Amino acid sequence: MNDRGWRALHGGLLLIFTPLPTLLPGLMRWPWHFAVPLLGYAGVVLLVPPLRRSVAWLRLGRFDGRVLAVAGGIVLIASAALLLFQSLFNPDLAHLRAQFPVTTGGKLLLFGVFFSLLNALLEKLGFRGVLQDALESQFRPTTALLIQAVIFGFAHYQGYPMGGWGVVLAAIYGLMLGWLRNWVRGLAAPVLVHVFADATIFAMVVAESR
Repeated sequence: MNDRGWRALHGGLLLIFTPLPTLLPGLMRWPWHFAVPLLGYAGVVLLVPPLRRSVAWLRLGRFDGRVLAVAGGIVLIASAALLLFQSLFNPDLAHLRAQFPVTTGGKLLLFGVFFSLLNALLEKLGFRGVLQDALESQFRPTTALLIQAVIFGFAHYQGYPMGGWGVVLAAIYGLMLGWLRNWVRGLAAPVLVHVFADATIFAMVVAESR
């Protein structure tokens, strides 16, 4: 098998492990529904030398003033879109609130930081790392970018933003982050941008629960 085949296999492996959390109800909670498939995928990659050698996506990428400015612009657009979505549709956030600990003050703030960092990292490893690279091994970069964005959008149908409009917004966001990943040739900037989006979601959930 050539390098393109091994890179494509990375995406196939992740898809194989994706339904695993459904076998145990406790694993369908955050962060296990993201973490378990990634851990299963990583375990296989570590055991198979050709898979280890074909990990082409695990890079930080460049991060300079220009990248920071573009990332800041995406953060502002994404946060404004989330706030507008919440204001227009006022969706029930009970399913998200149930994922967060019943606490207040400093502990809640620490959990919010932990949630924002870990969720952003897990989603970027899966979508902008494994999946996008696997697609790029079989399609042109633009086609791969579009496909991963659509998958990212549908993956948020029952997440946040949810529903049909949520799918559209998440797909557009996935397109922006996928482009950013290609532009900087790494995952650091997309992860940082996503942290702020997750922090916005966390703040909205906490605000609605009071």
